[in-house]
Amino acid sequence: MRLFIEADSIVQSEMSGIGHMTLELIRMLDARLADDKSLQVILIIPYGKKSFLNSYEFQHVRVRCLPPPHKVVNYILARSRFPIPVSLWFGRGVYVFPNYKNWLVPFSKSITWVYDVAFRKYPETVRSRNRVFLQNNLGRWLHRTDKVLTISKVSAREIGHYYPDCRRKLVVVYPGIDPTMYYPRPKSEVALARKRYALPEHYFLFVGNIEPRKNLGVLLEAYKAYVDTTKRPKAFVLVSDGGWNNDAVLSRAAALQAAGYVIIRLQHVPDKDLPVLYSGATALLLPALHEGFGLPPIQALASGTPVIVSDIPIFKEVLPQQHTTFVGVDNVADMARALHEAQGKHFAGYAAFTWERTVDSLLQASEKLYT
Repeated sequence: MRLFIEADSIVQSEMSGIGHMTLELIRMLDARLADDKSLQVILIIPYGKKSFLNSYEFQHVRVRCLPPPHKVVNYILARSRFPIPVSLWFGRGVYVFPNYKNWLVPFSKSITWVYDVAFRKYPETVRSRNRVFLQNNLGRWLHRTDKVLTISKVSAREIGHYYPDCRRKLVVVYPGIDPTMYYPRPKSEVALARKRYALPEHYFLFVGNIEPRKNLGVLLEAYKAYVDTTKRPKAFVLVSDGGWNNDAVLSRAAALQAAGYVIIRLQHVPDKDLPVLYSGATALLLPALHEGFGLPPIQALASGTPVIVSDIPIFKEVLPQQHTTFVGVDNVADMARALHEAQGKHFAGYAAFTWERTVDSLLQASEKLYT
């Protein structure tokens, strides 16, 4: 079987969450190719971006490039309503599109990943440019693909609600974590990380973009209420390298810092350090308004750290109740109470979702189309 993966998202100077997911899938596939001679994996990337792949050290995947100018070509392939048979350029097989958009491949089959439809359900939480782009094009992409993979049952229901014609194409394929990376770290390793990042011994942790969907404005008020009513408050550490429409949140955080609240923002944290920061935290905090899946809570649980998350359907679907505290998304008092009660009771870890299982599901869906 030949698997073509549109891999533009992993050859960017700043990689998105979708880029990280695509990279993990390709890494797992690359490892499998060492033993599976019946499988070929070909990455399709824009012309002139091969150098981005050097750091990944892939051993077995092959690479093909879109012709220059790649931005124009990609734009035409994704948005054109006219048939441009890409599979004549690269060959027949199963084409995997990991980032919503797809191309017409009339002589092959295709799989398109759609993570959520927040742009329809919570349009105010999505950047206007992305929102308009998806509103104008997603219906056509769903129509011309053979399978639609999504990352949870909740997302599948929401996609089916807004795009009922694609319900028969939907398949739930959960994302995962690498258990060789995310596991409870020893105290000595945590101590070194705290020293490197100048962190106190006890802290709450947030990991993700600072954007409207993450509900950080309410979380900051809950943290203030918690600090105001406890004798030995824990710090609040935000690991965030990006975001948008966050001026009010950043301004509020700065004001609280100036008033003596211990709020620390870390930027440019390497992926290899995240499991250690998770392991050292009392709890991970993510009171999001909406998520398609939400990897940080899974990563924290795999690192042996409890989580405090919003009481929304996706978290009820994928998180174990024994290590999870659910709070109302707009309830400051509820969140503050959860911070008071968090004891940082660490455990062996949680490995219900792995990239190996994700790749298994992807290959099963691909094989059904290939045959």
